[in-house]
Amino acid sequence: MRSAIFLSAALLSISGCAVLDQIGPQAAPTGAVTPVTWKTETSFDQRLADQDECVFAAVGLTPSASEDELIRRQENITDEQNIAAINRCLAGKGYQVANVRVCNSEDLSSGTFVTGSTVDNLPPLSRVRCVSPNEGGFVVV
Repeated sequence: MRSAIFLSAALLSISGCAVLDQIGPQAAPTGAVTPVTWKTETSFDQRLADQDECVFAAVGLTPSASEDELIRRQENITDEQNIAAINRCLAGKGYQVANVRVCNSEDLSSGTFVTGSTVDNLPPLSRVRCVSPNEGGFVVV
């Protein structure tokens, strides 16, 4: 089920959440950061389509390939190689990968929390105070 893990992590990242780390607000050490994949002025559906295309492209496939073929191809590369290839593909589509601070409980209670999957146009990263991978969103200022 390795592909399911990558697909889930990838979908979270495209929504403005973590690619690699799944840290909850109570467990987040002060100053913890996590990589996020971000692109403003792009609909949620387009972000999902781009992510899907890049997950398959990372192993030399198109989205029309079967999940079984995706899994077989992913087994031939390391997680790091797969993530790097996905990130390169997304960068080619105008996405940026940035390290953003992980929200703590105080952030979540004091700011405006936005669920990434409900946003068609992500705000600029300069307006994002922190991200909350477990809650699937971010806090804006």
